[in-house]
Amino acid sequence: MKIAVIGATGLVGRMMVKVLEERNLDFEELLLFASERSSGETLKFHNKDIPIKEIKEGWDKEVDFALLAVDETISKKIVEQSHEGITFIDNSSAFRLDPKVPLVVPEINFDTVKGDEKVIANPNCSTIQLVISIKPLMEYGEVESVFVSTYQSVSGAGKEGVEQLFYEREFTVLNQIPPEEDSPFPARIVDNVIPFIGEIKEGYCKEEWKLIKETEKILKSNFPIFPATARVPVVVGHLQSVSVVFKSHVNLEEVEEILKKSPGLKIEDSPMPMKIEKEDGVILGRLRVHPQEKRVLQFFSVMNNLRKGAATNAVQILEKILSEKKK
Repeated sequence: MKIAVIGATGLVGRMMVKVLEERNLDFEELLLFASERSSGETLKFHNKDIPIKEIKEGWDKEVDFALLAVDETISKKIVEQSHEGITFIDNSSAFRLDPKVPLVVPEINFDTVKGDEKVIANPNCSTIQLVISIKPLMEYGEVESVFVSTYQSVSGAGKEGVEQLFYEREFTVLNQIPPEEDSPFPARIVDNVIPFIGEIKEGYCKEEWKLIKETEKILKSNFPIFPATARVPVVVGHLQSVSVVFKSHVNLEEVEEILKKSPGLKIEDSPMPMKIEKEDGVILGRLRVHPQEKRVLQFFSVMNNLRKGAATNAVQILEKILSEKKK
């Protein structure tokens, strides 16, 4: 069995290779693909140098599974032009809201994968973080609404986002105002917070629409999500402030017990991006019931957006598929 990573030299692609190595999946060969400018480079995998190849006609010959770490336009083109026997796990937004394509967080809804799909979609990183946090709460009591504010790191914008932050930091040390030309961000990011991510449509930015629509698809929920997303000058790690409004009063001890037993979750006092470099789950903290409105549970969560928010979630999907095939 052959597995391919497409977009292998980007932040997510490199992390996919790393996670595949860490989780030690059983397959014959790993193939790595990227754009023409990366052709000829190599990446280490189990102490071997794997060459980076350019995607050309016939690239998918004998490939069984492909992890896509490219933008939605390229994802669509690759999927449309590939042979029928290959299964794609796509990290872009290209297929997420397609009703025929499963949108999967393995801890929550792997049962939506039937085994004959050409494409399985990886949710947006902030959606993964939110649904892992609130899914067990839906089992605790009837949810009326969810309010979520996100503070998202620059690596969510890819390698260019990280490079831009480092570039601007260097200018700041020199007491200069960095130029914004060629930046992936609409304003300076160093010493700043940008209160939207992506284009704004009908009052909500693209990242907020993802949270609304993807959460509904994964959880099959009918309660509203009230999102507010922001970009912050942190390299890796997304923080969320979440308020869950229930129909009835909340017992904090009972909620904590449920969350402690939930897959993909860990409870700590102070969840912060600096704590999640090697984490593959979501860390929750500062759980509290509102003193005046006992139906409201509030907490912070943090997640490594490159690992569980992208690469690890995709590899876990692949891992589960392979496990099911062995049964």
